[in-house]
Amino acid sequence: LDEWIWRCVESMATALDTRCPICLDSWVNPSFVVPCLHRFCFECIQRWAESKPECPLCKRRVRLASFFPQGQK
Repeated sequence: LDEWIWRCVESMATALDTRCPICLDSWVNPSFVVPCLHRFCFECIQRWAESKPECPLCKRRVRLASFFPQGQK
């Protein structure tokens, strides 16, 4: 049973690496937030931060100006 649970946890972690933690869909314009560098769909994190200016994963404060769509400098 313990091994089965561990495999489920690993599978969930892998799925989260390929999906946005907010919408749980595949990435659309993946973006990083500063300072924590957690990744979300750009539109998802933009909407989230408008109502609550903190990272949904670690609760650190972020600013809308802090979003950097992946691939932009």
